[in-house]
Amino acid sequence: MNKKSHEKLSFYLDTNILIDIIRSRRLSSTDFFNKAISFDHRCVTSVFSFMEIAELEKSQSYAEQLVKQKEDINKICRSYRNCSLDLKMLKAVEDTIKSIDHLKEIEQISFDKDGWDEALKLAFSTNISAPDCIHIATFNIADVDYFVTSDSDLVKFAKEIDIECIRPKKALELLALYSKN
Repeated sequence: MNKKSHEKLSFYLDTNILIDIIRSRRLSSTDFFNKAISFDHRCVTSVFSFMEIAELEKSQSYAEQLVKQKEDINKICRSYRNCSLDLKMLKAVEDTIKSIDHLKEIEQISFDKDGWDEALKLAFSTNISAPDCIHIATFNIADVDYFVTSDSDLVKFAKEIDIECIRPKKALELLALYSKN
């Protein structure tokens, strides 16, 4: 079951899992994460994940601001990805993300030139998106057991390159099996 030689399981968390945790969006993700940290299993992610979260949260804040201003839905949709927040709003996004206690339990991994070279190699040799190439390269250097995501495309592509990529429900099952042993 545990392909590494250490006692505890370890998991790489894709950005969508972190968003699930922040927004209480998918119960399977939050249940998995809460169980993993309560039993001191290692949870890691890329520093890049927090950049993606910041981008998503800024877009969300901007869209909410436009809705409050009663802007037309077409304008909101057109400008959603090109948000323009003032410094106060940017700081609020940062403070919101940093105030989530659970995120402090996640080890943030970054990599050097070799990691970037691996991500670039994946980008040239697979159909995996650039952000997911960064995540996979980080997973590979993080020395963890499982890559946890709810991204169906990534699960499919990961199989092609022999990455142990699982969904949150499967991660929960692994934790249940682990706790029985």
